[in-house]
Amino acid sequence: MASMKNLRSWMGLCLFWGAAGCGGAELADSAGEPVDDSSLEISAACPRKPLLKSGLHPDASDRLRCIGVSASQISQTIGSAPASAGYHAKDGTANGQPYTAAVDIRTVGRSESQIRTLLSDLGKQGFAAWYRKPGFDGWPSSEAPHIHAVYAGCAMKPELDGQVKDYRAGLNGLASHTRYTFWVAPQAMRDDVYNLWNKHN
Repeated sequence: MASMKNLRSWMGLCLFWGAAGCGGAELADSAGEPVDDSSLEISAACPRKPLLKSGLHPDASDRLRCIGVSASQISQTIGSAPASAGYHAKDGTANGQPYTAAVDIRTVGRSESQIRTLLSDLGKQGFAAWYRKPGFDGWPSSEAPHIHAVYAGCAMKPELDGQVKDYRAGLNGLASHTRYTFWVAPQAMRDDVYNLWNKHN
């Protein structure tokens, strides 16, 4: 098994080239099981294609496509749903089009194991991401389940800055700022997402 130093090196290359392997294996869980990085490899960069959905940053769109997220799986980009509390407001423009760094992904039809794998894949592509499971980790039981992700490779509003910082610290990215327990990414991955954010904000 590769050392954590080697894993950190791999993650840095991944984020630099935008080229984490599409559909990677689950790396760790909240119980702190050892990281299995034996199947990790660097693949070709995600190609530039039309936006999956209006409101995405172009880089975020390409990276989501690279890990198999389709347009129909995206429930919100720029939006004003009450539960979003402004986190999905516009962050800026790219190629003349408005974008938000925040994206919500539907989880209907995915097992919790598949959701953990998707959270890992998102982290490898530069997203701070959480599964919003009703009644857990500070997410209200009355709200719908989904993945909330923030693409770290673009300028964003202060509210999302705070979520990226929470992600690095292993917190839930909500107003309660409590420990996130559903799935905790390896510290090296969380640091690389934070460092990508720091280059753009």
